[in-house]
Amino acid sequence: LGSSRATVEAMLGVPADEFQGYWGDTTALVYYLIPGQVSLGLLFDRQSQQLQQTEASFALSIGIDVVFETLDTMLGCRLDDTIRAGVRQVWSNEIRSYRFSRDTLRGVVEWETADRLYIGIWLSSLHDY
Repeated sequence: LGSSRATVEAMLGVPADEFQGYWGDTTALVYYLIPGQVSLGLLFDRQSQQLQQTEASFALSIGIDVVFETLDTMLGCRLDDTIRAGVRQVWSNEIRSYRFSRDTLRGVVEWETADRLYIGIWLSSLHDY
């Protein structure tokens, strides 16, 4: 989060899709990292072109280890045991949704559908969801 759109596109390439973002004055880019299994959404502030929110959606078949690796990257390599435990609770259907805050970040882990897990991480200044 906070990276420029140019930096992200240099790393990930041309997105599969681009459209107006849901939160604030944002532009959303979509990447299908593993088609049908892992997708990545990125929301950039239209004026500053800075990354404000990252989202990932995982097919259940992908496995929790890939979820943890991706989440650690989304958090800037700051995945801790508390957040890991919350993800495990959602993954095992003990809870439907897990929300957390860490420094200037907020996040949610929840079931998007019966077989797709959603993770969103955003700068706390973007929205209060």
